[in-house]
Amino acid sequence: MTRTKWLVAISLVAVAAMVGLVVTYASQVSMLYLKTDEVFARLEKSATTAHKGPESLVGTYLRIHGHLKAKSARRYQGRLDYEFFIQGQSGRALKVRYQGILPDTFRDHAELVIEGKLVQPDLFQAYSVFAKCPTKYKEEKEQKKQTS
Repeated sequence: MTRTKWLVAISLVAVAAMVGLVVTYASQVSMLYLKTDEVFARLEKSATTAHKGPESLVGTYLRIHGHLKAKSARRYQGRLDYEFFIQGQSGRALKVRYQGILPDTFRDHAELVIEGKLVQPDLFQAYSVFAKCPTKYKEEKEQKKQTS
């Protein structure tokens, strides 16, 4: 083979390898972002098939948005293991287990975004918990209004 054919062949192999890596990595990183009520709606649809099949969220990595149910947070003594409930606008709540340090703004009714895996229809295993700080943003909006 000539030198040009070798370069073309090597280039094609390199491009194919890069495309394969991007496709593989993107499928592992991508997550559904759902509100808590949307999770319950999708769970109800998949309940007819015992939460199996393509419609099911069980076993899926998700990012869920909701609010911390008041007085639901519980810490296991001597460990950084927590259980709490995240609820949607409808008031339905999903049990969450988390191991790690919680954010300072983690308080009753706090707006949360959690990342993890829905291990059962009624249990979410979180590996990241983000709590939004509404008072900080309200103060910034008020300052902008006053300066306008």
